[in-house]
Amino acid sequence: MKKDWNGLCKILSFQHIRNGEVIYEEKNIHNMFHIEGESFMLKACFSTSGNTPPSSYYFGLDSRVTPNLSDTLSSLTSQEPIGNGYVRSAVSSTGSGTNYFTIEEVESVYRATVSILNFSATLAGYGPVRNVFLATSSDNSGTLIATNSLSSPVTLSSGDSVNIKMSLSLQDGG
Repeated sequence: MKKDWNGLCKILSFQHIRNGEVIYEEKNIHNMFHIEGESFMLKACFSTSGNTPPSSYYFGLDSRVTPNLSDTLSSLTSQEPIGNGYVRSAVSSTGSGTNYFTIEEVESVYRATVSILNFSATLAGYGPVRNVFLATSSDNSGTLIATNSLSSPVTLSSGDSVNIKMSLSLQDGG
């Protein structure tokens, strides 16, 4: 068990796909837990006057070169792709709908997993993509919770896609 990780998001698998072939892949990418994200999670769990979980969380892509602990969703202005098929991916926190979290135990660690998230590029494509982030809204009105940074930037051409398998946990089980 990895003891030096402060928890939350882990990209189990990130795949850049072109013409049906995986052209780039990374695995087991840990996150940066943003200050406002940590505050949000603690208030949602432990303060009756705090934040309540949203009906959906949103995963997105951005091009920040150096994410900072103090980043907020407004830090993503002009860093997130616009158009060309890109939209943040919603994951229901109510356990229903097309995409939702499933709680499972792996190596004596409980985690919430998400079915594979898919981002597609149409027309001119987009990028470079350097990060995957977790937020509480589909726009910049919510809270930026965490960011996972890729080892190398990825630029999607028209017809390309990215598949991401995510898990959320308080410790790393593998």
